[in-house]
Amino acid sequence: PEDWYQRYGVPLHLIRHFANRYAEKIELPPHLRDFARAGGILWYNLNLKGPGWADVASGEHNETIQEWAAEVASLKPVQVLVVPFHEPEKYLGDPGFAREDYLGLWAVIQDIFQLEGTSNVVWGMNFLGKRNAAGIGKMKEVWPGAHRVDWIFFNFFQTPCSGTHEWTFEELCGAVYNALEGASDEFCGDSVCNFKSKPWGLGAFGTASTTEPRCSDHDSFSEGFDSTGAVPLVQRVSFFQMATASMASFPRLRAYVYFDNFDSAVHRLEAENDSSLAAYREYLRSPAFSKADELWLSHFSLANFSAAFTSPSTSTSMPTGSPAAIDSKPDALNMRGDSQRPATSYSRACAGSSLVLLLVAAFHC
Repeated sequence: PEDWYQRYGVPLHLIRHFANRYAEKIELPPHLRDFARAGGILWYNLNLKGPGWADVASGEHNETIQEWAAEVASLKPVQVLVVPFHEPEKYLGDPGFAREDYLGLWAVIQDIFQLEGTSNVVWGMNFLGKRNAAGIGKMKEVWPGAHRVDWIFFNFFQTPCSGTHEWTFEELCGAVYNALEGASDEFCGDSVCNFKSKPWGLGAFGTASTTEPRCSDHDSFSEGFDSTGAVPLVQRVSFFQMATASMASFPRLRAYVYFDNFDSAVHRLEAENDSSLAAYREYLRSPAFSKADELWLSHFSLANFSAAFTSPSTSTSMPTGSPAAIDSKPDALNMRGDSQRPATSYSRACAGSSLVLLLVAAFHC
């Protein structure tokens, strides 16, 4: 966090850690524990990178889930954002990755967390966020239900990997945002989706600013680009400018997490003297985050910040100890951030009529 503050001149508020069993990332390193206990917000992302959802739902990985639960519980009373198996839509339909398997996975994980006494959890769902009708259909298929989820996140990228290199920030965000709004009153399985009952956020977004390939087997690369194509500079600058300018257009969004990794990395642009970095810095210094910075610098403590990260579905007021400067409505939380590799994920926050968190995520894949 200190390095990031020195680079951009703004404090970090949240660290995102990918707890991958096979990368030996379940146990939190000391610096993450120190950060959380000092008042930082921890995003603990559950993943196995290998076994199918059916294996998890059948109980084959209960021991790993117990380890996850123990790690989160060890940080009590700090509340932790736990996100199980992000971007499930891109695996849906593969062998061992059926809808009922994903819903069963969520049920097993939450049951074990409850049995282990891990009560300091805010549950997050992170959609891949495809922009077409098939995409929203898949989001509805993998939705665990409003009774299980506290926060909704979705992702999007301006990149030739998925043919979105000419889409603006507002077009990319609006396509998924509007689709979720439109589907909120529809049925997801046997019950109404009710997406609008939750705070939303961008779990990862970015623009292809470097030549490092990122395309996966699930991407369809755009004609005319090779695997190292970058979005033109003028579009990348506009992307960051519109990210700031269009915040009012998406009032349900409470989180903006920039994916500072792979082809959308910006932390490496300093050496290249790339002018889009200046636009990114301006984005980070948006006035929307100024009150959060004041709060963060004045009240970096366990009671004041981590306890303030509550879900509207589980609480109607901030826990005792939160500063009066924070709005008493948990659903006023907002976030945005940045992701780097191989470090962990980091974030920062602000408060006022709404609490804005800058999520600076450095991914542990």
